[in-house]
Amino acid sequence: MSLSRIAAADANPRVEAEYESSESSADDWVRASDGNVPRNSLVAGQNLNGENFYVGRVMLRGNVLPGKVLPSAKVCFVSLDQVEFSSSIYEVLVKAPSVNYSWIRMGGCVMPRNAIPSGRSACGELIYIGRHVHKGEMTPGKIIPSHRCIYIPYLGKEVRYRDFEILIQGDYPYFERVKVAPGKAKDKEHEGVSPRERSPPGSTPATL
Repeated sequence: MSLSRIAAADANPRVEAEYESSESSADDWVRASDGNVPRNSLVAGQNLNGENFYVGRVMLRGNVLPGKVLPSAKVCFVSLDQVEFSSSIYEVLVKAPSVNYSWIRMGGCVMPRNAIPSGRSACGELIYIGRHVHKGEMTPGKIIPSHRCIYIPYLGKEVRYRDFEILIQGDYPYFERVKVAPGKAKDKEHEGVSPRERSPPGSTPATL
């Protein structure tokens, strides 16, 4: 399903939503509500009770925000401006049978070419889905490249971390071509990054 539009009440932390088709997406986002998740929904972590968090997203104040769907809570949680919001209507990322997904440890503002855009800010910047361990829970949240961090919705607040795992298609991250000044070693200019040798320091694949 495409990116969607939600009519939200700004004053209420609980977001009620109405979806409309607005933008095409290469990944399979399926509309759901009230804690329901489709078969093959992508698991992004677990809480301390062993319940799965699924990758979801909603639109709030002109932003399409990725976050976490917790079936027992019957909502998708997202965060914005230091506040956690919830919506009983959301979209869920469903794994395609032919696609392999991995979580890669990263930090900074350069996103891999094969990272999965999962939302968009009100000013048009792509937002990616990531995750981080917070208080013992592997919790999904939103990565905003220009902010160089991940934001996690947690107990009414927005928690920020500088390092994170980002969701990609495939087993290893690939990056844009690096232009090399004349006279430099030619092999430093490359299209995409060789899996193991050229991953950022500390990057390790964590296949689902």
